[in-house]
Amino acid sequence: MAVHKTDTVRIGINIGSDISGASVTQIKYKTPAGDTGVWTATIGSTDTTVDGVVYVANQWIYYDAVTATFDETGYWTFQSYLELPTDRAFHGDKVTKFINPYIVVV
Repeated sequence: MAVHKTDTVRIGINIGSDISGASVTQIKYKTPAGDTGVWTATIGSTDTTVDGVVYVANQWIYYDAVTATFDETGYWTFQSYLELPTDRAFHGDKVTKFINPYIVVV
């Protein structure tokens, strides 16, 4: 699904293993201009399907983007970061998504 500048969408990242005990769940991002930041993510509590891929409950994280989240068009990069109670912390693979411009009606 295409995402456009200022859309309100859910950004989900499939981890692929049980993370229900994670104490820190974050989605790090990099904008097309090179600015970086982090969103506190929520663990997905139900199974869901995204682009034909099943995200199993407690194995994916998400952040609900608000209108001002995607304020730039171009390629955004996302990466999960988790801290588990076993004193393990890890980053997931980077995911890139193109944020499209929208039609301006004057």
